[in-house]
Amino acid sequence: AVQLRVRHLDVVPDADILEFVREAPADRDTMDRMLSGLLESMNPGVYRDITCDLIDQRRKAFLTWPAATKNHHNYVGGLAWHTLSMAKAADALLPLYPFLDRDLLMAGILLHDLGKTEELSAPMLAEYTSEGNLVGHISMTAGWIDEAGVRTGHAGEEDKEQRMLLKHMVLSHHGKLEFGSPVMPMIPEAEMLSLVDDLDARMFMMKQSMDATAPGHFGPRVFALDNRMIYRPTQFGEQASAAADNGKEKRNDGGTQA
Repeated sequence: AVQLRVRHLDVVPDADILEFVREAPADRDTMDRMLSGLLESMNPGVYRDITCDLIDQRRKAFLTWPAATKNHHNYVGGLAWHTLSMAKAADALLPLYPFLDRDLLMAGILLHDLGKTEELSAPMLAEYTSEGNLVGHISMTAGWIDEAGVRTGHAGEEDKEQRMLLKHMVLSHHGKLEFGSPVMPMIPEAEMLSLVDDLDARMFMMKQSMDATAPGHFGPRVFALDNRMIYRPTQFGEQASAAADNGKEKRNDGGTQA
């Protein structure tokens, strides 16, 4: 294994340590604008009001915290990047399933891991907090939804079902009881949330393994991917680059965007 020997260290005064660690592919300002655009795309009502309330309370942490301590999106800004990637994937799938409630789905996506801002201790070298170990991000966020309902004026009987459905989205997003969810998805929006969450996490782990593997070889076994070895094709990345270049040419020629 590659090893590092440190022979000399210098202290950098007044430095922002976040500038020297791995971060999300997009900077925080870009992700903040993406987040604002997503919130504004939701229709006014219970789902949007509660989601905006909870995001605004923890916006800075949401944009800097990791999505996990290991396995997937375990870097500064990973929580926001994972969440925004899920929202983009869901929006791409929604035309295939027009019976889905987009506002409920987007609210569930934005809130499903928000509790990790309290479950994990810091943007980098994160550890589980006492509340994270004793309560967990799923239960924390479900409780926050009721609190936000009171703050936003949606605590009445007329909004009870919508609050309940939103809590169900959070409580069921791990998909199975053995994965930590107290209930399994019982509405199609919750099923979609669970699937898109798993999809984005698995694609991240596969890409991460392939990035660290020589072309034409298998990477080490990935425990979170059923202990599989991931193979890196010899042309990995070349087809994606060619497709991107082709899309640029079409746009420059006045064609449709790829």
